[in-house]
Amino acid sequence: MVLEANSEAQLIEQKLMSYSTSLRSIYQQYWSGISQGTLKEWVEAVEWLNQNINIAKRNFFLSGGEVSQIFAGRKSVRVLVEGAQAVMLDNTYGTYPYVTSSNCLPSSAPAGLGLPGCAKKGRVIGVFKAYNTRVGNGLDTELLGGSGDLIREAGKEYGSTTGRDRRIGWLDLPDLMYACELAGVTDLFMTKVDVLSPDVTGTAFVCYSKDYQGIKYNLFEAWSCEGIRHDTDIKGPLSDFIRFVEEHLGEPIQAISTGEC
Repeated sequence: MVLEANSEAQLIEQKLMSYSTSLRSIYQQYWSGISQGTLKEWVEAVEWLNQNINIAKRNFFLSGGEVSQIFAGRKSVRVLVEGAQAVMLDNTYGTYPYVTSSNCLPSSAPAGLGLPGCAKKGRVIGVFKAYNTRVGNGLDTELLGGSGDLIREAGKEYGSTTGRDRRIGWLDLPDLMYACELAGVTDLFMTKVDVLSPDVTGTAFVCYSKDYQGIKYNLFEAWSCEGIRHDTDIKGPLSDFIRFVEEHLGEPIQAISTGEC
């Protein structure tokens, strides 16, 4: 899209780019070829966030009177907390000894952040990929070479801090069900569904059972996410894949996403 000088779209773009520098890298990914209507939607969303969300300092826990400032004069406050580690890395309930050094469950968030003890858990959004990844051991469905290498490259699966190769495995529903129950998940979001495409792997597997006899998988054809913009666009193998996961978890998937996350 070519923007005319001082056009409405150009002014909207300039306004968006005036927001926090930490958000610019996200917005810049989408400028090429988008419509004025889409730009307006971005502005409305960012303005809503700006008006309705107070962002605390970006350190590990609230301090320096921030809790008092956030809760001052309010009967209730909604706090959005993002977990940096997965449930299966929890040092008490995860796949010990392949765990991290802290508690990763949503129920541990108030204590970990310094929120008041009376803080109540609201919605718990469980975010998982269409396949499994892990830095270090503890991956039952691991793919050694072949499809695993292709998925790692397509999904850019490298440790965010160390740059280490992440281990790749097929989606593990028994582990996912355990994590959802333990975390008290109320909403499910599945990411990186575009990675399991025909260009990367011809088939996609899902582990649905693990016992002393071994691991059982269900096989799906790979799918293309090209042209998917709404839930009504989801058909064929991807639709079958989503339905299979929902049936085994007993919960609907509220949203799916593509690209890096």
